Amino acid sequence: MWDLLILGVLIGLCIIGYALLLAVGPLLLSWVRVTFLASIIVSLLISYFFTFRHSNYSSPDTEILGWPLRFVAATRRDAYAPWIGRGPVKLVAFTLNFVACAVLPSAALLIYRRRLTRHWIEPL
Repeated sequence: MWDLLILGVLIGLCIIGYALLLAVGPLLLSWVRVTFLASIIVSLLISYFFTFRHSNYSSPDTEILGWPLRFVAATRRDAYAPWIGRGPVKLVAFTLNFVACAVLPSAALLIYRRRLTRHWIEPL
């Protein structure tokens, strides 16, 4: 299960990275470039806000982080026990939420770029 999640995140990061490389290239219209970069910035802000500034308590002893993907950040046995499990969960949750938010605009840019360049290439 975790192997597929890690593979999905790596594929998503590759799609986002390739779309960012194409966004700085000369073949895109300026409004497409600005719209894509604005969507990436909005994805970063959404991921940051919902990972680091928003927490949900499904019970008094369980803290859940993130949206659209939720992660159990910490648990405790009772109200007087210390929180257990805080660690790199926030960084992992931020990365996964960013990929979930930014992969759709990146894929749309790649499809747009493919349709745009298909008409410029002359067959041999």
